[in-house]
Amino acid sequence: MYVGNATPSGVSAVAGDVSVWTLVRVRGMPWMLTSIFLLWFNVMALEPCYQPVLSAPPYKLPVVTIGLVLSCATGAMVITMSLSGLLSRVLDAYTLQTLGFLALITALPFLGPTPAFHVEPTLELFATALVVCFVAVGLVGPTQSVLCLRVLSEAGLSQHEVAAALSAANVSFSMLGSLCGPLVSGALVPDVYQFVDVTSIQAIFTGACYTLPLVFLQRYKQMGNRARPCSACVSCLACCNSLCCPCCKCCQAKGEPVDSAELAEAHAPAAAAARLPQSAKKGR
Repeated sequence: MYVGNATPSGVSAVAGDVSVWTLVRVRGMPWMLTSIFLLWFNVMALEPCYQPVLSAPPYKLPVVTIGLVLSCATGAMVITMSLSGLLSRVLDAYTLQTLGFLALITALPFLGPTPAFHVEPTLELFATALVVCFVAVGLVGPTQSVLCLRVLSEAGLSQHEVAAALSAANVSFSMLGSLCGPLVSGALVPDVYQFVDVTSIQAIFTGACYTLPLVFLQRYKQMGNRARPCSACVSCLACCNSLCCPCCKCCQAKGEPVDSAELAEAHAPAAAAARLPQSAKKGR
């Protein structure tokens, strides 16, 4: 029991458990989760089509060669992801994600290739387009966690509070995209669309769906100059659900950014006093 002047100023409130549903309701997270879904939807959508397409004319590749082509693309993605730390020193996470999605949208039509390009399908063209697609995934994948943490930091949540829930949300939406992709492509190819047509349709669909997240997430490109939430916003998650959040208006009205550690220290005595029993408050 802390009484009177013995109450230490460094005591802060215990962080509550943050659920996946709470993260989904935070302003900005629906756009991030949509981006995660779209990324893995595109990665897995055409997977069932590669073997039938590459084994048929004009490619006529054996199974081993098909496996090597797909392995090279996967290796390019792994190498790109391993270099994400170096790339982040040069470009911001938002910029890397934008470049990755642009590369993905550009390379998808060349997998067919779409008849509008009037290009003969060759193994070199297919392999190059596939590698570019997987490199784009390697650019986007690591940056999504960074942007998610920026969104949650602006909402007043620390990495310690949201670690488990953020991991669960990330895995859930990436697996959901991986599940929906093959189901959609299996239903459309080749009964409704041919492979040469569905790649360009997928590129248009991805570009159309990612336009709104790209516009909205631009506000998280530079976090250093943005004001952090005030004391009222730190304890408020319900207000962060709407685009017209009164908390954000409150925080944006402040001129200087506030460090979250300093904010917690400043409000620690009030938080500790709120947890004192009534008898201790009377004794003071």
